[in-house]
Amino acid sequence: MYRAEDLCAYPFFEEILKTDKLPFVLDSLTGLISRPYILRFIQHQIAQGTPFGLAIIDLDNFKSINDNYGHILGDAALSRIAEDLRTFIGDQGLVGRFGGDEFLMIFFGTTAYDDIYALFKRMYTETVFRRTMRIGQVSLYVTATSGCAVYPADAQDYDTLFTMADKTLYRGKTKGRNCYIIYVKEKHQNIEIAALAHHSLYDILHQMADGFKAGETLHEKMLQAFLPMHRHLFMHKLLYINLKNELIDVEADKSLGTITDLEQLPVLPDLASNEGAEKLQAAIEELQNRGQQTELTEVTETETAEAATAEE
Repeated sequence: MYRAEDLCAYPFFEEILKTDKLPFVLDSLTGLISRPYILRFIQHQIAQGTPFGLAIIDLDNFKSINDNYGHILGDAALSRIAEDLRTFIGDQGLVGRFGGDEFLMIFFGTTAYDDIYALFKRMYTETVFRRTMRIGQVSLYVTATSGCAVYPADAQDYDTLFTMADKTLYRGKTKGRNCYIIYVKEKHQNIEIAALAHHSLYDILHQMADGFKAGETLHEKMLQAFLPMHRHLFMHKLLYINLKNELIDVEADKSLGTITDLEQLPVLPDLASNEGAEKLQAAIEELQNRGQQTELTEVTETETAEAATAEE
């Protein structure tokens, strides 16, 4: 929690606290600077022409903590993260609660790209995020997505500065979250937030559902659901079992073999790991070999005709 002496190091808050009591300036849950005052502080710095960096920090999937463990534990986690952020930035800047599970971090003296990168790298690897937090009997792995822009290098006014920071934040969310994006004009100036939001995970899931609904056959349904996954989530393979117990590669539109017993279907520990990927590949190759063996003994009339045509 911020103390009066912490805030009075800044002339803006020194004046504010002459008339406004500290509890009104701070967020009641986290002890950080409340939204109205942190926004006024940012506007004051711009009016004074003071260079600074602005980061919007959004905790990843924080709603699931409240849903799974209750709001009391969720509030405790939010307060712990807030204190970690305050401790991390120290006398380099200030942190405020923007709303819900979002924070604003203002920092001074670090406005070059390499310096900001080093700052965020420390925040994400040593102190605040990408680590396990224990609250009571519950262990939580804490990650966040951050977007950062600098005044006056990236923007010369309040509204534009927030727009730049918002762009980088949404860019981070579309990259899969758990990352920090620092505004670079050449990379980010033409980004449209509406376009980024259009490709959010929520929208992709809707595209998948709509595609599945639109397909007439089972294969068409699976293919139409797979296309958004391939395009936006970079998933390169989708398999399903059809009504004939065949394992089908959706994109290739081919059977990899028949599964005659559910026990033949391998249970994979983790497809994201090398071990899981190797086992999946081995299972596919095994089913392909079975399919090839079947083809050798059960040649259809069509295949015979095609073979004859090829020989001519």
